[in-house]
Amino acid sequence: MTLRIFPGWWVVAAVFLVLSAASGLIFYGLAVYLDALTDEQPFSTTSVSLATSVFFIVAGVAGRVIAPIIETRDIRLVIALK
Repeated sequence: MTLRIFPGWWVVAAVFLVLSAASGLIFYGLAVYLDALTDEQPFSTTSVSLATSVFFIVAGVAGRVIAPIIETRDIRLVIALK
């Protein structure tokens, strides 16, 4: 008997890698481009940092609100309402 890996696990692995890279760039990347962003645009370091903090807070709250809806209803409905 040949051991076959379910194709869905390849999708899970790909999504994990993409999400890990994207989250890492968003979370840790600010230190890299903060100086360039404040030099090139009329933004202060405080306003850029505040905007990033607000983004993370809103994303966290939205995740806590959306998670129970995903558990009780179909994921396609949640994505369609997005």
